[in-house]
Amino acid sequence: MSLTALQKLDLADQLDELIIKAPTVKGLDLLDLNDQMEAIMLQLGYGAAPAPATSEPAPAPVTEPQPEPVKEDQPIPEVVTDFLAGKFTSQAQLDFVETLRRVGDYIGVYLELDDARQQTASWIAASGLAA
Repeated sequence: MSLTALQKLDLADQLDELIIKAPTVKGLDLLDLNDQMEAIMLQLGYGAAPAPATSEPAPAPVTEPQPEPVKEDQPIPEVVTDFLAGKFTSQAQLDFVETLRRVGDYIGVYLELDDARQQTASWIAASGLAA
């Protein structure tokens, strides 16, 4: 059964309410509450997979290809210079996340983590998402 995003959010809200209520419930009511929590977790897909068979060895983990190491003698990539210049502060949220992923390969070589944090804070302030 495939749930929509809204259904998953509703189930998560129901689960949160039950978890908050759990410390105050005693006896048989607690058992009922645990059953309700388990049913919601199963609907969300937690614990629904069968346990792996112990007779078969676990498959080798698949490693994702790593980007080639960046050499310091290469010219600074345009994405880094544009990022440090603040050209991405007006981007939409998903576009900015993609920019962060592209810039992430160069942290420690062409820019520091604090530089990325400062530009991210600038983007948050410019986008109006600051709390």
